Amino acid sequence: MNTLALIALALLLLAVLGWAIWSWRKNDVRLQQLDQRVRQQGELIDAMHAALDNPRLSEDEQLEQSQRLVEKLKATRR
Repeated sequence: MNTLALIALALLLLAVLGWAIWSWRKNDVRLQQLDQRVRQQGELIDAMHAALDNPRLSEDEQLEQSQRLVEKLKATRR
């Protein structure tokens, strides 16, 4: 192979490596955001269960709290 072909191959490999790193970082950020949403939704669901299982609250108070939590849960959907 001549020098020009080797330089072209090296540039192509660098471009592929750069794209792979950029793609990996982009996916890593997306996975972190998804993980955060999952944790937040889990906390809201746990809070809903706690509100519905709280014997000190009346049925209307349980319903009101759970509806507020459902609205917060809906807001986390994208």
